[in-house]
Amino acid sequence: QLVALAIEFDFFVFADDVYHLLDWSPTPVERLVALDPAYIAATDAPVDLNYDPAADADPTYTGGEAPAEATAARVVSVSSFTKILAPGLRVGWLEAAPALVDRLAARGYVVSGGGVAPLASQISSRVVASGDLDACLATTCANYKRRCDALLAACDAASDVLEPLCRPTGGFFVWCRLKGGISATALLEACAGEVAFLAGGACDSGGD
Repeated sequence: QLVALAIEFDFFVFADDVYHLLDWSPTPVERLVALDPAYIAATDAPVDLNYDPAADADPTYTGGEAPAEATAARVVSVSSFTKILAPGLRVGWLEAAPALVDRLAARGYVVSGGGVAPLASQISSRVVASGDLDACLATTCANYKRRCDALLAACDAASDVLEPLCRPTGGFFVWCRLKGGISATALLEACAGEVAFLAGGACDSGGD
């Protein structure tokens, strides 16, 4: 429905997919970009692995009329190597319909000075090309599954206080509801030095 609304009312959806590869469920959740008709239409199209959109970029380009394929695309998936490879690699990638990706890649801030985060980008791309990222992901997902199972077991043991909102099969976090009128801030202060967690209010735009 969100993708359909984006098409109808002409807006873009930037999907925060930084955790989508950290998934140990038997049926991974489909990403929004996979529901974008422009992305779907390009899925089976031949890909030129040697094509460099930056090489075709006009350094004086500041905007203008976009090709129809780019304007038809509505969803951009945003991912990060920070979550799946190493926290110090502050670099990520975008996925969208090719015409939209080409248009983004041709922007001046990307092609100027050798690109964005060139060293981290080279490290990440070589890990991907070598196949080592697949092995890293397999190990990482297995470790996170074990930790998630242990955390859920601990929540179950404290079910008089903690109620998981769901039982995750991926990602970093377990969201819990506190019972008995307990304040997350007060609980965090009481646990200081032993347990660390993020109080839900820190993720609320209003601070509540």
